[in-house]
Amino acid sequence: MKNLLLTFSFLFFSFAFAKAQTYEVTFQVDVSAEALDENNVYLAGDFNDWCDNCTAMNDLGNGQFSFTYTLQAGVHYYKYVIGSWDINPENFTGNESCSVLTDVANRVTPLIDSDLTLDNVCFNSCETCETENPNEGCTDPEAQNYNELATTDDGSCEFLVTFQVDLSQITVNEGDQIYVAGDFNEFCGDCSEMTFDEINNVWTKTETLVEGLNHFKFNLNGWEGNVEYFDGSEPCVEAEGGIYNRVLEVNSDLITPAFCFNECEECSVGIPILVIFQVDMSNELVSDDGVYIVGDFNDWDETATQMTDIDNGVYQAGVFMNENEITNYKYLNGPDYSFEETVPQECGVDNGFGGFNRTYQAGESTETLAPVCFGNCSECTVIPMVNLTFNLNLGPEEASEDGVHLAGSFNNFDPAASTMVNIGDNFYELTLQVPENTAVTYKFINGIDFDQSEIVPFECGVDDGFGGYNRNYNTSTVDVLLDVVCFSSCQDCIVENIEKESLDILFYPNPISAGTRLKISESLQLNKATLMNNLGQEIELSINQGIFIPELPSGMYSIAVWYDGGWFQSRILLN
Repeated sequence: MKNLLLTFSFLFFSFAFAKAQTYEVTFQVDVSAEALDENNVYLAGDFNDWCDNCTAMNDLGNGQFSFTYTLQAGVHYYKYVIGSWDINPENFTGNESCSVLTDVANRVTPLIDSDLTLDNVCFNSCETCETENPNEGCTDPEAQNYNELATTDDGSCEFLVTFQVDLSQITVNEGDQIYVAGDFNEFCGDCSEMTFDEINNVWTKTETLVEGLNHFKFNLNGWEGNVEYFDGSEPCVEAEGGIYNRVLEVNSDLITPAFCFNECEECSVGIPILVIFQVDMSNELVSDDGVYIVGDFNDWDETATQMTDIDNGVYQAGVFMNENEITNYKYLNGPDYSFEETVPQECGVDNGFGGFNRTYQAGESTETLAPVCFGNCSECTVIPMVNLTFNLNLGPEEASEDGVHLAGSFNNFDPAASTMVNIGDNFYELTLQVPENTAVTYKFINGIDFDQSEIVPFECGVDDGFGGYNRNYNTSTVDVLLDVVCFSSCQDCIVENIEKESLDILFYPNPISAGTRLKISESLQLNKATLMNNLGQEIELSINQGIFIPELPSGMYSIAVWYDGGWFQSRILLN
């Protein structure tokens, strides 16, 4: 009996000792064929109360996960879970070689009686995943996707790259968005938005890039905004499909230099240099609104930088530039691009719009540029000028409250630039200096708008390029007093036997509709009447109980009437 008790005690303590033994068991699973969708991979089993998201496995890269668990000796049941029981748990029937059916089918370990590493199996399978080469992967332990199981590097290592760009040399407005686009995001123009680093005064964005050569570029407000442009001469770019992009060699985590926008290097620290630009306007009729300079330095704002008349038609303006900075610019005869100079090709650079801009590179000290003639490459050649006096008889016309003006080749045909002087009895005069031996074209404006311009007859006009005519005169070397002409006529107004007071109400109604008769306030014996359009074409009108107006396009017409004792001319508006 005593021996029997001793034997039983021995067996009991031996069993208890074995039950208390624990071993390190490493579980391995390959989920490379599964869509993780940012979910973790978990190990669940009888050893953690089948908790689906308590034991997160270690990501080894390339879809390989492992976890080492300290287990009691014996047999254990388990399975792998992606996300949770509700998302993607393994699903077995119990007929698989690695599973067993209890109340549900689970994986089963062999008898655990020592430290053990289980086979690396494919998710939801008892076998390894079928791959071309399961030993390939990222072998760089510094990479984001390092695979400790890989023995051959397949060039797939990924690293964190922080892009930096300095936008201090361009204009960034409130609300603008800065992006970096490249191979890593399929060159999406507005996917990778950069953040402003107030400490370093640069814009940054961190992305995961594959080792090797990567291409990228920066933009402001997407591809439709301000995009970096390279022509291939830059050392930091490479051609892709006819487009030049920045290129970056990646073999480790890195932070790029703070590239200057559209440049390969960092932005240089600008040392302000004062540059005095000068333009000679002595051969131009200067706008009453002044002379302006536009360029890179003021974002080509036509009203930002007005120049000062210093003497003899020379205008100047001071502009601050950075040391050795290159700028493009041009001059305006007025605060509008319609009055910009035409820069000759021999001293200009292509402006991208079929014309040319001037260009200048600052030095290392303040500089005053020599005056250059407006629209020329060098200083002005003195052009001899003559006085040309224009004379107008407004005749039956009532002068506009805005005054009577003269527009012509001498003032860029600005209808409000040259105001004529009323010398009495509706006669107007203006003397201008114009180059000698030059063809001058012009017309009179009763107001400040071309809708109020005269209709110049073709007999005394030249084609204006818009379906009408301008007056013209060729100057010589002497001052000239031009003959008086009537508004919309080739000669002076002729009005006989009619008091001036009657002329103000000579025709009625005015405006008039087509198909009606124009009346005359005076009791005159009419002989003939003609109507002239803005092309200078004349139409003879029927005279019977007034003047019949035929069906014609609406607009302003010049009408001439002959009667016993003389003729006169005026204008009517046809509705």
